[in-house]
Amino acid sequence: MKNENIKTPLTAGRIICLAALVLLALVAKVMPYAIYRMGWQLDPTDIGSYIWNFSPLMPLAIVAGASLPRNLAIALPLGTWFAGDLLIGVVSGHMEWAFYPHQPLIYGLVIGLVALGLLGAKYVRSETFSERTLVNVSSGLIGATLFFLVSNSLIWALGDEMNYSKTLGGLMECFMMAVPFYRASLVSMVVFVPIFMAILAPSRELEAQREAELNRQLADS
Repeated sequence: MKNENIKTPLTAGRIICLAALVLLALVAKVMPYAIYRMGWQLDPTDIGSYIWNFSPLMPLAIVAGASLPRNLAIALPLGTWFAGDLLIGVVSGHMEWAFYPHQPLIYGLVIGLVALGLLGAKYVRSETFSERTLVNVSSGLIGATLFFLVSNSLIWALGDEMNYSKTLGGLMECFMMAVPFYRASLVSMVVFVPIFMAILAPSRELEAQREAELNRQLADS
């Protein structure tokens, strides 16, 4: 059943909070490379020190798709992701780490996350803030899983800094090596989606006000 999604006007307070989270997303994306540049080592098997992919970036794409006008919903996470990639190249001193041959496909996956958020908000009935948050978290977990499967299939098929054998065993090895990234992505969805919802999702009072205004307009026409 369709759920009419009401886009939230961005007040000054919401814009400030959103800008702070976008900045946090950029810092989270670049931090591992800054740590590398300082000569520190991060063990990808040690969850206590593994910070890669724990970021508001993918949750931003989900909630933007559910809560913002379409053009802004695409431009905000995509622009943030691109800016993060650019900073990775600057901070690490290796532009090839930031931009690689199949990078446009990754940006396509980001747009796919936005689409998931939009579809969840449009077609899954949700009446309360908690229900809408649950829908977006669910969309986020699905999106993180699809991102994990598709991006690592691309790495396996097209090659990257790590070349896996083009066998089923090589594909499984690629997936296993990416599990820490995937795990951090899932945690990010659970942590950051509710935060973005609180900033971007409309309140029930606002919805009621907009609905009453729309009814008045219809009655006057």
